[in-house]
Amino acid sequence: MIRVEIRLSFPHWTPKVRFTLAGCVGLLLHGLMIAAPGAFLLQWQAAFGPIDVGWYYLAFMVSGITGLTLTARRSRRHPLLAGALLLIGLGLALASQMPSFLGIVLTALLVGLGDGVLTLQSNSLVGELHAERGITFLNWANAPFGIGALTTPLLAVFLSWRLVYFLMALVALLAAWLAWQAPPVANFSPQRDRLPWRRALPFLGVMFLYIGLEGAMGTWSGIYLHAQGWPLVWGNLILSLYWGGLTIGRLVLATWVNRQPLRRLQRLLLIGALAIAATLVPALGLGFVLAAMVYGPIFAIVFGLLQRGCGHASLPAIFYTGFLAQSLVPSLFSLIPDATMRGYGFAVLAIALYGASRYLAFAIARQNGFID
Repeated sequence: MIRVEIRLSFPHWTPKVRFTLAGCVGLLLHGLMIAAPGAFLLQWQAAFGPIDVGWYYLAFMVSGITGLTLTARRSRRHPLLAGALLLIGLGLALASQMPSFLGIVLTALLVGLGDGVLTLQSNSLVGELHAERGITFLNWANAPFGIGALTTPLLAVFLSWRLVYFLMALVALLAAWLAWQAPPVANFSPQRDRLPWRRALPFLGVMFLYIGLEGAMGTWSGIYLHAQGWPLVWGNLILSLYWGGLTIGRLVLATWVNRQPLRRLQRLLLIGALAIAATLVPALGLGFVLAAMVYGPIFAIVFGLLQRGCGHASLPAIFYTGFLAQSLVPSLFSLIPDATMRGYGFAVLAIALYGASRYLAFAIARQNGFID
């Protein structure tokens, strides 16, 4: 019997630093990928003619949920996390060479499969490594997601989608190298721990609306602003500023929201709803940027509170919800025939999101205030 051992050399980092970097680079890659359909939609239309981007989202969603299902009830991370990142790199490299949009949809099956593992394990890994500061570190770790989502639309202005996809494949290889030998999940017994649905559902409702709104704006806000009369370049620029605003919000507001996360969640969502409603006036398109800044900490707040109140067994449900929202909601927006009417869709979702946060506070109070 031949035994093969693979040893990778690393700089003189502590394991905590290296695996934190793995999570951050993985979330950077996630942001690059999530922003790609919105950033490259016009390039794809120019190259392949009329396309239905809903098929891309469907393929990504189905394979992402599959990847999440395969890893959700496992306490191991090694070699699952590094392997998922390698699979993403392979899918992105293949996509960069595809001669048709159908080929891109097929490679989305590979990329989504790896992303389902990546999103769960990168977030939970960083949360476990820095449990002492909880939501603050989750916000800082998710800031690279915003940087990635900011970068893709900017690159779309200057580079072809094929080159950007190849560069993203290289980022996936870097993340796989950093994630090698990632530690197992802490304090989790798959045979014993179960999701407390009654407590978790209000959190999942907030998460569905938030990720759906983020995905809809990331895909359609540029086209919406162009339909309002903004030049195409400005539409891409505002889309980039939107993703940049998410990053700034996470970095700047991380410590502030950690003190009273539930109460400050409601305040942020109210401001965000007002900012998005303002974009119904064509001259106030920059309202998307303000909304992004206040929405930045939302994911980490909900993730951190759910992890604290319901345990690791509840975390996969966040990502099931996220995959469903980021795939279905932008696809539903494609059914709105008049691009200028999509602004009302953004506003309705933002108001519903604020309402869901109010219900979340009520539900927590009814359950004896188990957090915050």
